Amino acid sequence: MSLHIVVGDPGLRDSLMVILRMHGYEVKAQAGLRSLRQSGVAGHDMVIVDQDLPPGEAGLLIDWWRQNTAGARLSF
Repeated sequence: MSLHIVVGDPGLRDSLMVILRMHGYEVKAQAGLRSLRQSGVAGHDMVIVDQDLPPGEAGLLIDWWRQNTAGARLSF
């Protein structure tokens, strides 16, 4: 299982990666929907979504995730 962090702010994204890796998670950082789509998401992966992404992108990302990753978990 990989944990995808979709956060626009690079500093916050890097900080979350460090903390989660310290706790043993395999973390993949994503800047937005485009990079998440290109990352090779598996059905057992999980994603943490920044609600402060550009207008409408968080909603599009959530819709895409639900349609393309059967059984995947989503956190806000």
